[in-house]
Parts: sequence; C-alpha cells; structure tokens
Amino acid sequence: MALTGLAAHVTKESIAKLLLGRSPDLLDEDVPEDRLDEWVRGVAAKVVPYVGTNPPEGAPRDIALDAIAYEVASEIEYSLFPEQQEQGNIGRGYHLHQKYLEMLAQLGTFPTEGPGVIPGPGPVGSFPPPEPEICW
Repeated sequence: MALTGLAAHVTKESIAKLLLGRSPDLLDEDVPEDRLDEWVRGVAAKVVPYVGTNPPEGAPRDIALDAIAYEVASEIEYSLFPEQQEQGNIGRGYHLHQKYLEMLAQLGTFPTEGPGVIPGPGPVGSFPPPEPEICW
C-alpha cells in the first residue's frame, strides 16, 4: 500500500541522513521497502494528531516530517543494531528518539486554530477567577 498524506512526503534520504554512521546503502540493502513504509506509516499516525493529515507548507509541516524521520531512524537503530544500543541515555537509538520527542513537544506549542490545524475541543465547564493572594 502506497503512503498517503504526510507520510508520503517523508523521503528515504531524510531518514538515511540520520544514519550516516551506518552503511550508505543501509536502507537499500538491509531494510525492505515495505518494512520502511510500515515504519513511516506507524510513526506518521502518531504525528498526524499534532498537524493534521496534510498540513500546509511551513514550520509545523517541516518539523512533523523531521520528527517522523527521526523516529523511523530510531526504530531502525533499535531493530537492526540492538547490540549497539547502550543502556540509559547514551545509545544512538535513544538519542534519535529523544529528538523525536522534542519535536513532538514543539509541535504542541503551535496554535490550535488556523489553516491545516485540527481544532481541539473547547474547555469543558467554567471556573471562577482565582482568589487574590494575601501576603502578610
């Protein structure tokens, strides 16, 4: 099944550049095309709630595409080179995954209204204004 929406814009080159320490032909020789598509599709499904299925050109779209590439590269590191992943926060797969999480957090800071953004539900209920703080 061909990739659609945001996932269709993630290139093999954008993932390969994150794996430069590996063989230049890694994605061509060791990762079947359908497996790479599965990884991209799976990660894109986690990013789409932040930006929509086909966000307009701009920072949110660029960050979303990079986030997908980072997480796919992380999954490749963990699945093809598990013996090289160190415990704790020093492994290459961990580093790539942390960058992905940072990008997701950054995507969460963009406005929730406007073109290409899925509007979230409004606030539920209303709250009274806070009581003034009394300092003695």
